[in-house]
Amino acid sequence: MSHITGTLQTLASPILIGPVTGPPPPPDPDVWPLDFDHDEAPTGSKFLILHFRNASFPGANRLEVDLGYGTDVFTAASGTDF
Repeated sequence: MSHITGTLQTLASPILIGPVTGPPPPPDPDVWPLDFDHDEAPTGSKFLILHFRNASFPGANRLEVDLGYGTDVFTAASGTDF
């Protein structure tokens, strides 16, 4: 059995977040927010799978993904590819 799950969207260039990426710091220098704007699937988006590559979390830095019903937190212990 197979299922069509939707579209695969590959970014044209990576999204870089953090103090060494160039943009000016946000009002709270400990939080670098990013709202990921995805293209809606032809029949509507029901879920998204985000794949992070080459992640680097020096010190106590972390990535938090708001899922709408909870938050996933990734740290250096998560590795560089998740």
